[in-house]
Amino acid sequence: MDLFGTYLPCHSNDENEEPHFSWSDGVLLQAVKNGWWVILDELNLASQAVLEGLNALLDHRSAVFIPELGEEFTAADEFRVFACQNPLLEGGGRKGLPRSFLNRFTKVRIEPFGMEDLLCIAFAVCPSIDKSVLEKMVHFVGELHRDVMVYREYGTRGSPWEFNLRDVLRWARFMEAYQKLNKPCEFIETLFTQRMRRTWTGKRCISWQEDTLAMPYVKYMQLKNLIFSSPMMLSALGDRFWPTECRNL
Repeated sequence: MDLFGTYLPCHSNDENEEPHFSWSDGVLLQAVKNGWWVILDELNLASQAVLEGLNALLDHRSAVFIPELGEEFTAADEFRVFACQNPLLEGGGRKGLPRSFLNRFTKVRIEPFGMEDLLCIAFAVCPSIDKSVLEKMVHFVGELHRDVMVYREYGTRGSPWEFNLRDVLRWARFMEAYQKLNKPCEFIETLFTQRMRRTWTGKRCISWQEDTLAMPYVKYMQLKNLIFSSPMMLSALGDRFWPTECRNL
């Protein structure tokens, strides 16, 4: 649904009544009316229509016109917009926003999370995992990011890569789902090694795992030609996925 709203099918209890559509306010329009605070993530991925509507809200008019309704809505005094965006060089599909538009915001640059920040967040989200284990996992992801993203020692094929907090949390949730709280090595293959496009880069990743986690590499059985793209998919497979115990090959 559009941030400002759209027409949606309207349910009727009358069986003889023909189907019809009614207007439904979007999240942003509701915030404008009620004076809510709104956080817009990945602003530089927004459509042109959304940017134009925001521009009208943030200038002297403080109002937005909805063509479908032929009506203008003035923002409540308490209405605030917080917008977030990643640097243009990270990921794909991001476009640079006009400086005139960005100047309507108070810009605050946030430094990347350090190792202590990542550990603090990971432990708060996954307290069931020992802090010493989480520390090794955070260190592993940090070293992988440094080698692949900063020094570009390997992993050039298939780039750009992203190794960050999401990987740590995804890793931790795998461990919780399969009650392997002290065996992070059992999910290295799924989360990291298989993402590499070349065999030798995968081996480099394995080497980092053995050095950082101080655990031997684990090779596990998996369903043929199946890629685990998310913890939700993996959980849905249930006991058809069998990681082996940590052991030397």
